[in-house]
Amino acid sequence: NFWDSEYPEIGTVAQKLEVIAGAGMKTIHHFTLPHDIWHNDFYTPMQKLITAFRKKYAHQGMHEFLDTMQHEIDMFGQYGEYYSYEYFLIRR
Repeated sequence: NFWDSEYPEIGTVAQKLEVIAGAGMKTIHHFTLPHDIWHNDFYTPMQKLITAFRKKYAHQGMHEFLDTMQHEIDMFGQYGEYYSYEYFLIRR
């Protein structure tokens, strides 16, 4: 349900390869970004910013935005083993 609302284009690697081919493109290479990179290099720094922003901007109504960002981190922490991020190098 989370991904249906946040990113409805989510799909499997096979589905994305079909979309690429269907668009007349050629896949040169693709790879899955390792889980620890998202955790260590993206979500950990984001968590620190969310914490700091909650203190600094508490009076400016940023709670809804920060709650959304926090929810994404929480989802990754709970369900990150079930999805990943794939990068595709394609050409016409």
